[in-house]
Amino acid sequence: MDALRQLFAGLGFTTIQTYIQGGNVIFRSKDMNRIRLETLIADAILKKYNFDVPVLIKELEELSQIILSNPFINDKKKDSTHLQVTFLSGNLDRGKIKEMNEGQY
Repeated sequence: MDALRQLFAGLGFTTIQTYIQGGNVIFRSKDMNRIRLETLIADAILKKYNFDVPVLIKELEELSQIILSNPFINDKKKDSTHLQVTFLSGNLDRGKIKEMNEGQY
């Protein structure tokens, strides 16, 4: 993850932190245009590592709202340390949703 932090630093971002080994990066940027930033990061990853990956940017306020909207957050039967969220870069095919719901995915 150190190489990913260095890549982000080279793009001019500050306060860079990585989270787990999944490519999650927390950073600050003077540029607030999400589309431009996603494209900049995706292009840099493609150029440096030859990986064509979707890049999704979520702002702190969005993440806070997602946490507060979690229907399981106050369920005492659920261990809140094991709750997770997944973001998709596009719409999921309806057939795949059915497979996931049936535990086949």
